[in-house]
Amino acid sequence: MTSRTIRSAILPVAVLAALSCSKTEDTAPERRLFGDPPIMRSVNFDHIDDTGNEVPGFGTKAFIMCDFTEIVVRQACYLGAGADLQAMAGGGWTYDSDAGKGFIGNNPTTEPGIFIEGTYGEAIFKVTVTDPNSTTAQNNLLLVGASYVPPTGSSPRTETTLVLFDDGQFSKFKNTQQNIAVGDVCVVNPDGSCDCTLASWDVTSGDITAKDDVWTRRIAFVNSQVQPLLKDCIMRDRAETLASAPPGSTLTFTVEAVDRQGNLTTWPTKLVGVTDSNFGKFACNGDSCGCCFLWTGSPADPQCNGLPGMTSPTFPDGMCKAFG
Repeated sequence: MTSRTIRSAILPVAVLAALSCSKTEDTAPERRLFGDPPIMRSVNFDHIDDTGNEVPGFGTKAFIMCDFTEIVVRQACYLGAGADLQAMAGGGWTYDSDAGKGFIGNNPTTEPGIFIEGTYGEAIFKVTVTDPNSTTAQNNLLLVGASYVPPTGSSPRTETTLVLFDDGQFSKFKNTQQNIAVGDVCVVNPDGSCDCTLASWDVTSGDITAKDDVWTRRIAFVNSQVQPLLKDCIMRDRAETLASAPPGSTLTFTVEAVDRQGNLTTWPTKLVGVTDSNFGKFACNGDSCGCCFLWTGSPADPQCNGLPGMTSPTFPDGMCKAFG
């Protein structure tokens, strides 16, 4: 028997192998014990496209960009100039582990700032389901979920159920910052010293309206080798739960609803998505000095020496040039 893990908070160009999107009034397989089984009316399987709109299909290579300017400014507080630092527009700076060095990108920003950019696999489940035995005092539904077995290369490989919610994002699950090199929450003490601690973000279901019979869950499938800064970007700006999936892997989901009597209804069509063979691309764009500082934690790091950006009255030529 396959073991199962139920996770309420576990919480890309690939070809979508199969897709069930916005189907309505299908007759789902049922298991009846006592009373009437849940009625599953529709299942949507979506992702957010590059323009920020929710569109049908698994996001094989969903794109996200996060502004980390204020985080870098706060982290520079120990230099005594954090509040005065100004980021510039530019090509940023990203470390290339294969080359063993960093590089300035060839697609510079037009706006000043420090921007984390990257791709991941995204699944947004929206299931419309009711139970005939529900009352105004109590919803008879016990669980609505999307179950899958993590692909080869993931750990653990026990069957996992992503729990869906009809809570209007009321339920919040604390997730700690993944990039542990430097904390994102920094304060200056009365004596002038500076303390930075790891941030914690509220991950939610993504459900829009509570108690409207639409059960929702938004999941971000990330390459386990992806830069932790991208994971922080996803949790902070999309409030999505992280799950691991290797590049080019197939994810097959079974959508089910169970009521308090144990009656089970299963959506007849499995939902299938494939992660891109090259998803997880990461870059830091914008201010080059700020990007290098975000990566290394020090403007005095030899890799940051002479990079443009992060100017202030204290560092009129730029923070990295001052320490270079």
